[in-house]
Amino acid sequence: MFINVWYVAERAAHLKAGAPLQVRMLGRDFVLFRDRDGRAACLANVCPHRGANLAAGKCRDDGTVACPYHGWRFDRDGHCTRIPSEADPTKVPVSAKVDAYPTIEKDGLIWVFLGDQPDAAPPPFDIPEAGNSAYRQLDFNEVWNCSYHRAVEIDLDYAHSHFVHGAWGEEHRARPPYHVVEDWTEHGFASHLIARSQPNRGLWRFLRKEGKGVPSYLKFKLPGFCRRVQVFIGGEGSPMHFVFYHFATPIDAEHVQNRLLFFRGFLKHRFFDATNIKRNHRAIEEDRRICEGISPKAAARSRDWEIMAEHDHLVGAYHRILAVMRDKGWQIDIQRMKDVEAQGLHPSIPSPARRASPSGWVHPEAPRLAARGSIASAAE
Repeated sequence: MFINVWYVAERAAHLKAGAPLQVRMLGRDFVLFRDRDGRAACLANVCPHRGANLAAGKCRDDGTVACPYHGWRFDRDGHCTRIPSEADPTKVPVSAKVDAYPTIEKDGLIWVFLGDQPDAAPPPFDIPEAGNSAYRQLDFNEVWNCSYHRAVEIDLDYAHSHFVHGAWGEEHRARPPYHVVEDWTEHGFASHLIARSQPNRGLWRFLRKEGKGVPSYLKFKLPGFCRRVQVFIGGEGSPMHFVFYHFATPIDAEHVQNRLLFFRGFLKHRFFDATNIKRNHRAIEEDRRICEGISPKAAARSRDWEIMAEHDHLVGAYHRILAVMRDKGWQIDIQRMKDVEAQGLHPSIPSPARRASPSGWVHPEAPRLAARGSIASAAE
């Protein structure tokens, strides 16, 4: 798992004013709440006083979240602003602070930056289809019992489509259409292919144009560990197309929160939702069964131990991005974090405030693998 990445923490509609919300990411618990201006905020979910669960507390009129144990109040920047039991409630110890993480709300999602170097990471991106009347939107949320890397890899693996989803038809068999890695950077890459159209049952047989093929465009974006896919089922440039976004947020090393946004630019009346939901859900469940059956549940530190086949170049591009992040020292050392916890301590994901002021923190920083300094070679 990696820090210094923007992750999708929750859907905006789920975070209500006055009600703190607990979410788990990177093996740590966080509290989401809205300040008095309605802005989303995210803090480490452990009070520095006695370690109480802040998400079990209350939101106050001053825009703070109050600990349920002794009422200590914390603002969106992680500063304790009030200790009710003290003679002077505003007299607060310097160490009465928790990690606060940059938060952005846009396109119906709450993005949280987990790390201490926000300037080094690409920011959350726009989703132009969100709120656009040209599309009908459907959302899916699922927790899978597997590493989030597995959830990412299956979207990047065109070869699995024949075996898992029965795609490409008999002529193509298991070999996917020609495709290459395009526009690779340390923050993402793209690819596209043209699948041969095939007979379909139901409404789909009226949508696909015989002989035109089905162009599919894929982009991997590091923020949110997101895959964006656009498929023109009516042929290149056709209004008969759909777009989906798949965000993978690591709950811990062995569980992932998948959030999927589907936008269809055709048959937009809600009457057609049931058919679309059934089709999408079948594909999601087919992928889930594969990913949850992979052993071990947690991914290895690197991909060196696995066989790379000819068709794995998109998965390889993804792991080159992970290698760059690993070389920067952004990968959490899961075993050392378990050792720290075994000592009765609570390692916290570092926040920008720790980088600005390293001392005075009650909880230690989550340990990371040492930076290797070979970033250039990782991109080769």
